[in-house]
Amino acid sequence: MEPAAALPNEPATSLAESPVQPGPVPFVLPTARQVVGRGFDLGLATSRQIQRASIYVGLLATAFVVPLVIQAAAMVIAMPDLFSELFDAGSGAGLVEPGPLSLADPGLIALLWVVVLLASAAITALMIDAQVMAVALLGGQLAGRPLRIHEALRRARQVFWRMVMVWFLVSLPLAVIQSLLADPLVEAGIPEEGVLLLVALVVAMIGAPFGYVPAGIILGDVEPGQAVVRSVRLARARWRLAAVIALFATVFAWIEVLALGVGIDVLARLGETVHLGFDNGLTTTATLVVLLAGVAAGVSLLFTFGALIAAPQVVAFVGLTHFHAGLDRARDPALPHGPELQAPAAEVIPPVGAGLAPEPERPTATSTAPASEWTTVSARSARFRWVTLPMATILALELALAMVALIGVVSPPA
Repeated sequence: MEPAAALPNEPATSLAESPVQPGPVPFVLPTARQVVGRGFDLGLATSRQIQRASIYVGLLATAFVVPLVIQAAAMVIAMPDLFSELFDAGSGAGLVEPGPLSLADPGLIALLWVVVLLASAAITALMIDAQVMAVALLGGQLAGRPLRIHEALRRARQVFWRMVMVWFLVSLPLAVIQSLLADPLVEAGIPEEGVLLLVALVVAMIGAPFGYVPAGIILGDVEPGQAVVRSVRLARARWRLAAVIALFATVFAWIEVLALGVGIDVLARLGETVHLGFDNGLTTTATLVVLLAGVAAGVSLLFTFGALIAAPQVVAFVGLTHFHAGLDRARDPALPHGPELQAPAAEVIPPVGAGLAPEPERPTATSTAPASEWTTVSARSARFRWVTLPMATILALELALAMVALIGVVSPPA
């Protein structure tokens, strides 16, 4: 029988049981049947870091939604039937007589759409950061050197554009394939829910060879093209493992969608029960608080589910490659990027049950150049920013546009 794997945070054998000082507990590559369970164990061991990171992601996403919610609420107060008329116009329903939409200032509608686009772009970038943070936190825990939240966020910023490129190389083609497969079946009259689930499972099998791409970039510190090639090699070496990881991610993503649907339904029922709305100042304030709290909770839930989905991938990647040195750049940004951090072990596929081989020596942050006052001052001035300048600029622009819209609603032109 295969020996059970142990996570790095499990206690070692006591000295009373053995006269020899025990070394580090080796990480054993799980089988296809074990990888999901090991992933849940890893998620449980990393739950504290994941919880703190989810709070950060949820609060930052809420900050980007605040200007949009305030602007929409002000427009609803000034024109109560505006959004219902927008929905009627979008569904093709004709308007018998001029309504609030036709009387509204087109500039206010344009400002609303600009704020929607800015908030969508910022939240999309935040979700990419959240995916990287989850993988980095899980990888650090599995390696026995847990990352702090700001270190995981630093890693997200280091590989952000590589993850964007992965979306074009992998995610976008798979989305196109899913649409091409689903549309004819839905038009044929087959129930949409069943079609979408079936097509999602088929696309998951098609995309299974690319399941290790995020871990290859985040933990292996390689470029997107090289990450795709290495992911295919890993999947071919243990194809059952790759298939289980892909199926688990698809099924768990559907559970995530159902959980979000239940949460939205609960908020809607709560609003009906306490009569939330925009009738007066008190109910408007309560409605805004509930909406923003729902956004924060929903984004935090998405982050937590994303971490659980990524956990089996991290377990399998580290077990197959014995490599996670990319995380060292999150601990020390002075480390170089490129071949210096890439280990030959990343190309070796050990047999199932093999222990974790010693990692190759990696470059340290030490420098042969003599220290100077300039380098000391530069090191001290390099402060970590929880909100980057582009993100802060987008948020400030959202607030400015929302204020312009509020002024237009409160005191419209004569």
